[in-house]
Amino acid sequence: MAARLAASRLSLARQVRELGAWRLVAMVAAAGVLLAAPRLAWHAFNLVLGASDGSVWQTLVEATRRLPHGSVNLDGAAYRFAWSPYAALLLTAVVPIGLAAWRIGHLALLPLTRDWRIAGLALLAYPFWLDVERGSLWTGVAVAGVGALRGGRTWTWVYLGLFILIPHPLLLPLAAWLLWHRPHLRLNFVAVLLAHLSTLGLLGLLEPWLKALLGAAAAGVADPLNLAPSRWIGAWWTPIGVPLAMLLTWRGYLGWASLAMSPYLLPYHALLLLLEFARPADQRRTQMTAVASA
Repeated sequence: MAARLAASRLSLARQVRELGAWRLVAMVAAAGVLLAAPRLAWHAFNLVLGASDGSVWQTLVEATRRLPHGSVNLDGAAYRFAWSPYAALLLTAVVPIGLAAWRIGHLALLPLTRDWRIAGLALLAYPFWLDVERGSLWTGVAVAGVGALRGGRTWTWVYLGLFILIPHPLLLPLAAWLLWHRPHLRLNFVAVLLAHLSTLGLLGLLEPWLKALLGAAAAGVADPLNLAPSRWIGAWWTPIGVPLAMLLTWRGYLGWASLAMSPYLLPYHALLLLLEFARPADQRRTQMTAVASA
């Protein structure tokens, strides 16, 4: 028993040493943010059990209703949809399953991270339960990001596809990192992106979409739930946050880079901090080779 305990401590010490001091600090800080509001997490969980209407889900449903009329990206106080019209088209296959099944899908996604630490952390986090309660998509973005970072080919294209359809600044750091470290993705990504934008332009849908994107950013900054520094300093956060995000991306702190890049942060956006707990595939291979040769 004593030998097993000693071996466990040695293994833990080795893992800490391999991570490095700053990586460990980033992970601890990310866990702290995700677990910071247990009472709010419990409240959001109870709202799910109480069958709340899911405000974001209702917007997605409304987008599919407006799609035949070509007005999917109208921006207003009562309705704001800033995703690509193609995302609304894809949602026509999702909306019929209903809000309850959509919420269950959030829970079903967590085991796909193949890491009980990430899944367990998400289950205890207020951002996750708020995402479930509102019926948004950030759990899927985070899970796809974890899979892409670890080298999953399917997850990589799911994440890059989400970046094209939902070009929120939060998705930019990991998308840029993937294209930077995996050059074979670049040509296909550019081709898909240009096809997406050109067809929207030909259909006359590109300009309304771009206007909706700008409107969503302004509304996000003014949102009472905005937790970014822009809540207090407004647009001054952008010239600070963008260089900070670039530095963090270069250093490999992709969860924190995602949060720094965005002009506004709603609580469920913190789910991107789960990226701090996933090691890139090439980094894991390098460490395994070093251990084998030692």
